[in-house]
Amino acid sequence: MTDKTGYFLSIIIPTYNRNRLIVHTVDSALEFCKMSMCNTEIIVVDDGSTDSTIETLTDRYQNEIDSAIVKIMHNNRNLGVTKARNEGISSATGDWLLLLDSDDLLIPDTSKQLIDILRNYSSYGMILFRCECLETGQLIGPSQVFPYELTLSGFLNRGTPGECLPVLKTSYFSNYLYYPNLNGCEGYTYACMIRDLGSIRIDPLIARRYRTGNNDRLSSSKGIIRRACHLATFNRLLMTQFFEKLFISTLLTTVLKMICYWSICQIGRIIKSLTNITQSDGKDMEKQCH
Repeated sequence: MTDKTGYFLSIIIPTYNRNRLIVHTVDSALEFCKMSMCNTEIIVVDDGSTDSTIETLTDRYQNEIDSAIVKIMHNNRNLGVTKARNEGISSATGDWLLLLDSDDLLIPDTSKQLIDILRNYSSYGMILFRCECLETGQLIGPSQVFPYELTLSGFLNRGTPGECLPVLKTSYFSNYLYYPNLNGCEGYTYACMIRDLGSIRIDPLIARRYRTGNNDRLSSSKGIIRRACHLATFNRLLMTQFFEKLFISTLLTTVLKMICYWSICQIGRIIKSLTNITQSDGKDMEKQCH
């Protein structure tokens, strides 16, 4: 099934315990769909939330669920955002995948222009759109006037211009998906795609408002500490799989990051082990007292 522009867009939104924020995200996605004038589905993957996320979604969007505009998926336990996102992607029927976090907002006024860009530059497997800070309204990253291509070398050594909104062609990305055991390390999958399929497009269109003030984001300091083991593995994979494409400065930085994250990972494991031992000893002492 295709829309008036020849494209069908799937918006994928994984979420976990964000019952107060997710409605704003879905509302922005619905308005984005309405203004784009194209057939679009919104897939929300609840990753085992223990709050009222599911109830909030089903109550608020029952009409959209009945008309298949919104699809709600639910995991019985928390699998992590990467696996949840992969589940949504695997269920998508659109020609393009727009990947949105559950505390961010799409900018509806940009929807028609975004769809036109997808139509006019359909040879790309991935197009990245720019983001602005939700709290301040400022562009995240350096200013940009014209679109440009980002090669594998550029992606690995210079990266993207700040936080970007990824839109991927389903027929290409379905052969990759995200590395399931690396939460928040999408860059490895993107690097593999660029290596195999060629350059991606960086478009100056600002299409997402990115929330920076959330403490439960993977990119927060707490989130980085929690996934230090994943980040150590991510940097090791970059170093081993793309060694020949890395500048010396990038290689050194990657090695240092790998060592740093590995150290944090090991410290975290030791603390967790000691905590478990202390809790176990405490329970034994309580039993002896009784």
